Amino acid sequence: MKLLKFGAEWCDPCKTLEVYLDSVVKGHVTIERIDIDSTNDRQQSLMKSFGIRGVPTLVMVDEDEEMISIKAGLISKGGLEEWLHSMI
Repeated sequence: MKLLKFGAEWCDPCKTLEVYLDSVVKGHVTIERIDIDSTNDRQQSLMKSFGIRGVPTLVMVDEDEEMISIKAGLISKGGLEEWLHSMI
């Protein structure tokens, strides 16, 4: 499994979530950080594929990048732990 984290440098809730991710994930899943302001074709394609309309947004995907679960908005550290552990 892989966690796609959609965010932006100007997004304060994204920065808060980043701190939570670093302490909660601890090697359980790979994190791919996607900057919504990027012009990178892959990142733009992923945003379109998952219908990303706001940040922060977390998308858990399988090895084929099929969506398993999605969380939009800032989530508490405890909520993040619960969400991640329900899938791993």
